[in-house]
Amino acid sequence: MATVNEKLLAGILVATVVILGSVVAVLMMSRPVSSTGKIKSINCEIWADVNRTIKLLQVDWGVLSPGDVAAVTFWLQNIGNINATVSFNITDWQFSGVLPNSTVPANASSFLVYSWNYTNYVLKPFETIPVQMQLAVSPQIVNISQFNCTINVWIKECK
Repeated sequence: MATVNEKLLAGILVATVVILGSVVAVLMMSRPVSSTGKIKSINCEIWADVNRTIKLLQVDWGVLSPGDVAAVTFWLQNIGNINATVSFNITDWQFSGVLPNSTVPANASSFLVYSWNYTNYVLKPFETIPVQMQLAVSPQIVNISQFNCTINVWIKECK
């Protein structure tokens, strides 16, 4: 049999558990708050056709002579969600000489000059522009029969 003190202690414990249980239930209450946002994205596509159905993967300039200027048109599309400037540079030059074992000039890349009509143009999100790129071959080019290089098109966030 439980003594009066034990019964009193048991009653206090039950009351404490009930009170604590109520407090815990109030502390665990939540209110949902919706959250949305946009992440800045920057990206571009380069198309060989005005309808944007063929991606441009290579430019073949064909056979050029000293003094020639060749041109190609492609379409540059900003597929990001922010304004961006566009630019380009040329890297990974490789040359072949006219004759086997002939020496290609150390400044060979200076005989081939690339240009285009959109340097630092601000391209809006989802805008597509026609870009005309030109390759000018110096009349002084010597001992070079073939070249390969990479045209890097850069798109950079406008600040």
